[in-house]
Amino acid sequence: MTFRDVRDIDHSVTVHAETNMDATALGLKRIREQQFVMEGLADPVTVELVTSTQHKVSLKKVIDWMAHAGGKSPKEIAMKARVRES
Repeated sequence: MTFRDVRDIDHSVTVHAETNMDATALGLKRIREQQFVMEGLADPVTVELVTSTQHKVSLKKVIDWMAHAGGKSPKEIAMKARVRES
């Protein structure tokens, strides 16, 4: 996952995940552990996911996904729980 900050600097982390949202949330968690991401910057920021296919996901969409307590399936609920673990 690559995140470009407002100063046009790229920050990258590698994560292993099953879905794009899971990968983005895990990457965001790793970047937050470095106390870098500020929630106020979420709306204009996108992150880049590179798999065998390239995906871009709005950071705001990931934060909204994480904020919703439930999920569409037990698998999605488990993914969110894994990302929330410290």
